[in-house]
Amino acid sequence: SSSSSSSSSSATDCDDVNTPPSLSSLIASLRDLKSGSDIRGEFVDHARVGSIHSVCHAVQSRPRGSPAALTPLSAYFLGHSFASIVKER
Repeated sequence: SSSSSSSSSSATDCDDVNTPPSLSSLIASLRDLKSGSDIRGEFVDHARVGSIHSVCHAVQSRPRGSPAALTPLSAYFLGHSFASIVKER
């Protein structure tokens, strides 16, 4: 019984090999945003308080072929990344 719970707990752990489906979906949506001199996407709102799963649901509930999802969470990640680059320079 303990070995089955340890193997099931590893299915929810985040590491280099094992990424939960909701996190994988968010990473893919970040990669879909076009960058260069700007970022292009369509605003997709989500609850500001909650889980990564709620953000993932907002992104995945869009019709196929929609532009990349620019969510408040992705805007935060992109802003934080930009600030880190500016700070290093």
